[in-house]
Amino acid sequence: MDDINKSCVASYIYGEIASKTSIFLKVSFPSFYPHARPSFHFLEGTNISHQRKLMLLEYVLFLFFIIYCVFVVVSLYLFIYIYFNYL
Repeated sequence: MDDINKSCVASYIYGEIASKTSIFLKVSFPSFYPHARPSFHFLEGTNISHQRKLMLLEYVLFLFFIIYCVFVVVSLYLFIYIYFNYL
Protein backbone atom coordinates (compact mmCIF):
# COMPACT_ATOMS: atom_id res chain seq x y z
CA MET A 1 0.00 0.00 0.00
CA ASP A 2 1.37 3.39 -1.02
CA ASP A 3 -0.52 6.22 0.70
CA ILE A 4 1.28 8.99 -1.17
CA ASN A 5 0.58 7.68 -4.68
CA LYS A 6 -2.74 6.10 -3.63
CA SER A 7 -1.91 2.69 -5.03
CA CYS A 8 -1.50 -0.88 -3.89
CA VAL A 9 -0.26 -4.14 -5.38
CA ALA A 10 -2.20 -7.37 -5.10
CA SER A 11 -0.34 -10.60 -5.77
CA TYR A 12 -1.44 -14.18 -6.23
CA ILE A 13 0.96 -17.11 -6.61
CA TYR A 14 -0.26 -20.67 -7.03
CA GLY A 15 1.21 -24.02 -8.03
CA GLU A 16 4.45 -25.89 -8.05
CA ILE A 17 7.76 -24.24 -8.89
CA ALA A 18 7.83 -25.48 -12.51
CA SER A 19 4.23 -24.57 -13.36
CA LYS A 20 3.68 -21.67 -11.00
CA THR A 21 0.97 -19.13 -11.82
CA SER A 22 1.87 -15.61 -10.72
CA ILE A 23 -0.36 -12.54 -10.93
CA PHE A 24 0.78 -9.07 -9.82
CA LEU A 25 -1.84 -6.37 -10.20
CA LYS A 26 -1.25 -2.72 -9.35
CA VAL A 27 -4.36 -0.72 -8.44
CA SER A 28 -4.03 3.09 -8.59
CA PHE A 29 -6.75 5.28 -7.12
CA PRO A 30 -7.38 8.79 -8.53
CA SER A 31 -7.46 11.72 -6.12
CA PHE A 32 -11.25 12.05 -6.54
CA TYR A 33 -11.99 8.38 -5.85
CA PRO A 34 -14.75 7.02 -5.41
CA HIS A 35 -16.20 9.36 -8.04
CA ALA A 36 -13.75 8.03 -10.61
CA ARG A 37 -12.72 4.46 -11.15
CA PRO A 38 -9.25 3.20 -10.25
CA SER A 39 -6.80 2.02 -12.89
CA PHE A 40 -5.38 -1.50 -13.03
CA HIS A 41 -2.03 -2.60 -14.44
CA PHE A 42 -0.40 -6.01 -14.52
CA LEU A 43 3.19 -5.86 -13.33
CA GLU A 44 6.27 -7.70 -14.52
CA GLY A 45 6.24 -11.31 -13.37
CA THR A 46 2.61 -11.94 -14.27
CA ASN A 47 2.56 -15.09 -16.36
CA ILE A 48 -1.03 -15.56 -17.48
CA SER A 49 -2.35 -15.27 -21.03
CA HIS A 50 -3.69 -12.05 -22.50
CA GLN A 51 -7.22 -13.51 -22.57
CA ARG A 52 -7.00 -14.37 -18.85
CA LYS A 53 -5.77 -10.85 -18.08
CA LEU A 54 -8.76 -9.34 -19.87
CA MET A 55 -11.15 -11.69 -18.09
CA LEU A 56 -9.59 -10.89 -14.72
CA LEU A 57 -9.81 -7.13 -15.38
CA GLU A 58 -13.49 -7.48 -16.27
CA TYR A 59 -14.14 -9.25 -12.95
CA VAL A 60 -12.16 -6.66 -10.99
CA LEU A 61 -13.96 -3.74 -12.67
CA PHE A 62 -17.31 -5.40 -12.02
CA LEU A 63 -16.37 -5.90 -8.37
CA PHE A 64 -15.42 -2.22 -8.00
CA PHE A 65 -18.68 -1.23 -9.71
CA ILE A 66 -20.67 -3.30 -7.20
CA ILE A 67 -18.74 -1.78 -4.29
CA TYR A 68 -19.40 1.71 -5.66
CA CYS A 69 -23.13 0.97 -6.02
CA VAL A 70 -23.29 -0.24 -2.43
CA PHE A 71 -21.47 2.92 -1.33
CA VAL A 72 -24.00 5.10 -3.19
CA VAL A 73 -27.02 3.22 -1.82
CA VAL A 74 -25.73 3.33 1.76
CA SER A 75 -24.90 7.03 1.44
CA LEU A 76 -28.36 7.78 0.07
CA TYR A 77 -30.00 5.73 2.81
CA LEU A 78 -28.02 7.56 5.50
CA PHE A 79 -28.87 10.93 3.97
CA ILE A 80 -32.59 10.12 3.91
CA TYR A 81 -32.48 8.66 7.43
CA ILE A 82 -30.70 11.70 8.86
CA TYR A 83 -32.84 14.19 6.90
CA PHE A 84 -36.17 12.73 8.01
CA ASN A 85 -35.11 12.20 11.61
CA TYR A 86 -34.09 15.83 12.06
CA LEU A 87 -37.22 17.40 10.59
